[in-house]
Amino acid sequence: MINFDLSKKRSNFLNISPLLILLCVIFLIVFSPVLKGLINAWTNSEDYSHGFFIIPISIYLIWMKKDRIIEIPKNNQRIGFFVFLFGLLTFIVASYAYITTLASMAMLITLYGAILYLYGFRMFRLLLFPLFFLVLMIPVPIETF
Repeated sequence: MINFDLSKKRSNFLNISPLLILLCVIFLIVFSPVLKGLINAWTNSEDYSHGFFIIPISIYLIWMKKDRIIEIPKNNQRIGFFVFLFGLLTFIVASYAYITTLASMAMLITLYGAILYLYGFRMFRLLLFPLFFLVLMIPVPIETF
């Protein structure tokens, strides 16, 4: 017989706050031009077609650490806010100058800053490899000046 007792303590890994969902939606909206450009590069070039696998692999690597993620207390770091702002400013400059590689890097810098600010150094250190693995999804610039 199946027990449907909901009073048991469930994992906090999937209990996501509405504020975090809102921040993720805003992040996706702001960086949608970058994501469209990345998908375009992955689709149109055999050299960068591996980009489609990078995000799912990174998510899987984070999922494998879910038990350790739950144990880490939230510890906001102010430096993360400045990293977040630096990423946004870099994105604005890169978008204005049409530098797609820099805009892609700015998206990751903004993500790193958000994680540092919201969850702290311990969480960032735990997620260091999956987060920096995302750099492999960014196409290398073809032209140099």
